[in-house]
Amino acid sequence: MVNLPTLFDASTVAPVTPDYMSTDGLSSEADHLAATRYRSVPADMRAAPCWMVARDKKPHRVTRGTGGGVIVSAYPVDHHDAANHCTFADAMEAIAADPSLGLGFVLGVGNDFACVDLDDLDKVAPEHRDGAAEQQRLIRERLTPLTYSEVSRSGKGWHFIGRCPTPPTDKACVKHPEYHIDLLIRSFLVVTGDHQPEAPNATTEIADISSQVQSLHRKFNEGDGPATGVATLPADGVITPGRVTDAKQLKLILSAGKNGEAFRDGRRANDWSTTFKAILNATAQFCTDEQLAYQVIATSGLVQLAEDKGSVSRIEKLDRLWAKEWRDSLIKTEPSRRAEAAAHVDIGPLTLADLWDCRQSGYVKFRVQQRAEDLITEGLYRGTDAETLAPLFRYLTPERQNSLTNMLRAAKKDDMAKLCLDACIMAQSATTTEVIELNDFMGEMIAEEKRISVKVRFKEYNEKFYIVENYGGSAMVFRDAFHPESGAQEFWRPRAFQEAKVHELVLLSFNISEDKPHVERFARMWTESPKARRYAKQEMRFETTERVVDINGEKVFNLFQGWATMPAAGTWPAIHYLIRDIICSSSVDATEYLLNYLAHMVQKPHVLPGTAVILQSEEQGTGKSTFMTLLRKLLGSRYCASTSDADHFVGPHNDRALNKVLLHFEEAVAPNDRKIESKIKALITNETASYNPKGIAVIEARNFARVFMTSNAQQVAHLARHDRRMFVLNVSAKHANNAAFWSAAHDAFPQEMEAFMHALRTRDISAFRPSVIPFTQAKDKQKMASVVGPERVLFDFLEAGRLPACSHFDGRTWEVRVTALTEHFIKNSSKVGHSYPQPARVFAPVALSPVRVRRINVSGQASKSWRVLTLPKLTDARMAFLFHQNVSAYDWGDGMEDWALD
Repeated sequence: MVNLPTLFDASTVAPVTPDYMSTDGLSSEADHLAATRYRSVPADMRAAPCWMVARDKKPHRVTRGTGGGVIVSAYPVDHHDAANHCTFADAMEAIAADPSLGLGFVLGVGNDFACVDLDDLDKVAPEHRDGAAEQQRLIRERLTPLTYSEVSRSGKGWHFIGRCPTPPTDKACVKHPEYHIDLLIRSFLVVTGDHQPEAPNATTEIADISSQVQSLHRKFNEGDGPATGVATLPADGVITPGRVTDAKQLKLILSAGKNGEAFRDGRRANDWSTTFKAILNATAQFCTDEQLAYQVIATSGLVQLAEDKGSVSRIEKLDRLWAKEWRDSLIKTEPSRRAEAAAHVDIGPLTLADLWDCRQSGYVKFRVQQRAEDLITEGLYRGTDAETLAPLFRYLTPERQNSLTNMLRAAKKDDMAKLCLDACIMAQSATTTEVIELNDFMGEMIAEEKRISVKVRFKEYNEKFYIVENYGGSAMVFRDAFHPESGAQEFWRPRAFQEAKVHELVLLSFNISEDKPHVERFARMWTESPKARRYAKQEMRFETTERVVDINGEKVFNLFQGWATMPAAGTWPAIHYLIRDIICSSSVDATEYLLNYLAHMVQKPHVLPGTAVILQSEEQGTGKSTFMTLLRKLLGSRYCASTSDADHFVGPHNDRALNKVLLHFEEAVAPNDRKIESKIKALITNETASYNPKGIAVIEARNFARVFMTSNAQQVAHLARHDRRMFVLNVSAKHANNAAFWSAAHDAFPQEMEAFMHALRTRDISAFRPSVIPFTQAKDKQKMASVVGPERVLFDFLEAGRLPACSHFDGRTWEVRVTALTEHFIKNSSKVGHSYPQPARVFAPVALSPVRVRRINVSGQASKSWRVLTLPKLTDARMAFLFHQNVSAYDWGDGMEDWALD
């Protein structure tokens, strides 16, 4: 087995410098950097494992590879995630290997460091410049003796880094509105190491600057008054933190929002600037972390895929507009964030007094009293004494106390009735006893009452479920979600749905006369209500990601919600190596076709290519399943399906293939099962298909499936000699079962998925024709393995290279008696079906002439008439057979030039 000296060979992977860097000879350079350029960085900061590297001021992760080297992520990552941090030494090695990188430190995440950042005074508006200069002078004077100070990247600004264990705000960064002074609390900072020891009172010791930071924060909020035309904060000057702090969650929210289609693909925005502002407002609604918000939007399709306007790129426009637009969005969405925060305020522990509060709802009182009666009844049957039961009676009205006692008397349980009376008397005298269980239950019922209100129930069900009025000839209820692994979607008939949700109730009203709430089973109400989310049908509509599409006046639910992976420009060397050097065995033509095929799948999913991909290798652990898993994660499980039983996709109940873009047959096809093969061929080329879910009528729908077949068998599928559907690849075994290689590769793949998606989304496939399949030796082998019938008999004959002993060579051609060939077939049990084949039919692809009659002398006897076939020399016969099979070459393995005689 050949092992690569490094994880990926950049010369064969991509025309970019690889992100994998060996540490050979670099440790001394890293030490030199630490001792020179970054010699003044304090020991306290060096000891904190909160370092990253910067490329274009954006944070990138540094990790250790299996070979001991360091790997720098190809695109920016979330600096708030401590898993993306590294040690000071690792960062030094990365910068030593790639001097274009900068050193980055994450403030406030895993440490209590904070920074006061003074910007260039030239950036301050002229009317505020004098005030800014004085403020910056005071800051330098007060913070220089307490902090590690350095000149910023521009050469005109300053960083003052100190400790701030009690920050004045939860925000990552607070900016002065006019003076270009920033408080960096939980932020990524590019560290220059440009300390000026000759500055007055300069030091590299780090002290607590909490009081100074709090004072500056107050000063920032007071300000000098807003500039004309600039939005202002609410009166208290405080931004309410958003509830979303995870990049993945924020992407999901924005993708599902009103402008989700444009967020995923900026080319779909009618007005880019207006859409950008709307998406920024939606972001600020949920997230107030500026760097996280910038990262999500900058790497979204809104920026990455949108066409540039003139000479200005969208990312440049984003950077130019960001500061003002982000601030305005925060201010605009502050009221809604405050309302959201107020709705989730913890009301604290409840007491008995809250139950009898006049503002308490009848539903809560009813349910708590009902629970108290249950506990009392349980206690009576267990023999609990009156003193223990007394606190429970305080949670009942006098009417319910009397009702319970009377009910026991009517049931002739006088002892229990007397016990109740005693407990009631004791309850009247007790004033402080609380029942914690009932107090907690009261809180649960308050929450339940909100949850089961009609409005909330309808909102909940309409978010989770929807009704398709015609699915296989009848109405169906669908869950608006797909299983994250299998990609399956749950659905029920309306009656089955009602039975499944029979326990979910809705509060309709309170019956005053009976003093109890009126509740009903909500599932039935919802399925019969015009307020339920309903559609005439559901389809894949790839031309848009809008949830609802109007087709001929009918509301159609669109199942296409965009691909699972957002595109982001970057490099993807590990994935490129997998495709080119492993899946395509270093074939340039095969690599180009496969990448175009994948780009076609992503860019034109509604256009059926009419071809399929076969990945074959007799060795296990070569990467076939890894590649298919990567594609599944790239697109999303809802658009993919995999099976080891072909019947799931082409059998009697084949609905698993419905609305799928990628179908993976994994060791699922027997090469000589002609019935299954014909169905798979139809699946590859037919624009429409019939799908037959169990228990409902057949559904006619569009077929979008790209078929992939993987196998370790020598023959994966039966390929006809003029096959035009199959693109066959023999997967390289160069890393088969190499655990170290695949472990490192699996670590690299997730970091490159967004860049890979970007490459596929932007790849030029205008000249790509899926039906023009490049030649591969693997396809020729599959064709030869697929030879059957009379041609298989001929193949065996040619492979043996032997003719019957009575055959005659005239110096140019061979004359072979038909009877001798028939005897040979009988002797060797060479049958086609249940019969011995006709020699003329067997040798038709290579014979020089039809069967003819010749007079031939045999062993000195008188000549006799024989029916003979005229055959060329062995090498010519083999070439003729390969030409007939449309095969370029085949290794016969013996080097024979002409026939031998038995």
